Amino acid sequence: FLLHVFSCRQQSRSGYTLSVSVDAALCLSFNLLFSMFRPFVLRWFAENDQLQAEYVVGALQSDRDSGFKPTSQYHRYSPSVVDVFCSLTEMYKILNNLECPDPELLDLYMAQFAGIIAGVLTRYTDIVKRQFVALCQNNRRGAVLLNNVVEIRELLKKLFLNMGGDKLGERAVAIIQTLQSDRLAGDLDYFCATFARSLDGTLEASVKIMKEKLLKMKNVGNTATDAETNDVIYAVMQTLSEWLQGVQAVCETTGLKKLMKELWQLLLEKLEKLIILPHMPENLDMSKMETLDLTEKQSDVLESSLEVFKVCSPVCVYVCVCLCVCLCVSVSVSVSVCV
Repeated sequence: FLLHVFSCRQQSRSGYTLSVSVDAALCLSFNLLFSMFRPFVLRWFAENDQLQAEYVVGALQSDRDSGFKPTSQYHRYSPSVVDVFCSLTEMYKILNNLECPDPELLDLYMAQFAGIIAGVLTRYTDIVKRQFVALCQNNRRGAVLLNNVVEIRELLKKLFLNMGGDKLGERAVAIIQTLQSDRLAGDLDYFCATFARSLDGTLEASVKIMKEKLLKMKNVGNTATDAETNDVIYAVMQTLSEWLQGVQAVCETTGLKKLMKELWQLLLEKLEKLIILPHMPENLDMSKMETLDLTEKQSDVLESSLEVFKVCSPVCVYVCVCLCVCLCVSVSVSVSVCV
């Protein structure tokens, strides 16, 4: 205010010069005023960083107490996601209401806030990771937790746009983009892979049954019938169907697609290990290595089985292509460890 009065007294007789000097004085006085409050704002950030971390723990504890129930029929993520982002949104509203006129100071504040966002969401996923192996034994809980990560990414995108998006300072943009594209995307991949692996033992047992039926098949005719194919793959399809029924009813599309890819990748590994590729002993003794030579009829049944898998799930086309390549190698030559 004093600078503003001084500027008015020192202005020239030109009205244009008066306007410029008054505006410059007001801008300078506002910048100085906000600079004086900078230590208090930074202290507020530090205090809220700790409070937000504690809030995450409390929100997840509430989810555990309620059994990770979805928020509603149409919102399949748990309330902890809503609670965390409501708290972050309120914090942003307070920051936005400051209406800081200094661009450099505003960039600093936004970078501080972006750091708090990254810390909160990283802490959230870290806590879930430590318990996910046990939690995902229940299909519904596992699906809800996948939905949580998907929704966190969506809400982060919206919050980022509300903050200004790419118009933010470089530090804030870098923090948010790294969090979104690296950390949270990697966490979603981890959760999907871990969730699919929860079916490992059951799926392996089903593939062993498939192998037994395939090897017992009589070499009558060279073409597989639908009945023969259905009989061979019944155990595997039953296992996948029962598991996916519980997941599909809860899991959102984005998480479900990633989960299906991980699941079919697991199926590929089991089929390669138990049926298509030979068993490799740990000592790599060539004389003791077991090879699995499929007859032309068995190969045709296996190929027909892959076609059924492909029809049942479009996302496993890549898996089927890989299996067909392995199948061709298995039928044309005797598989060796050297290859």
